[in-house]
Amino acid sequence: DVDAPANGHFSLWQASSPTNVTRYISTSLDGIDETDKVHISGGGHSHYNWGFTQPGLYEVTVQLRTLTNLDWLE
Repeated sequence: DVDAPANGHFSLWQASSPTNVTRYISTSLDGIDETDKVHISGGGHSHYNWGFTQPGLYEVTVQLRTLTNLDWLE
């Protein structure tokens, strides 16, 4: 979820070049819902760009979920 100033929109994207955007989440296109996900492998990291259309305070709620394979416990 995103709480933004009046007429404010939030976007998150990742791009390998200005013409090759590989991930895109935006409140201005279709809103943010459960289909907007970012996957990062364990032990890895990624870099993302954040964009805001109006000055002010934005509150972006992030939910973390993890999947594990605990076969080694058997």
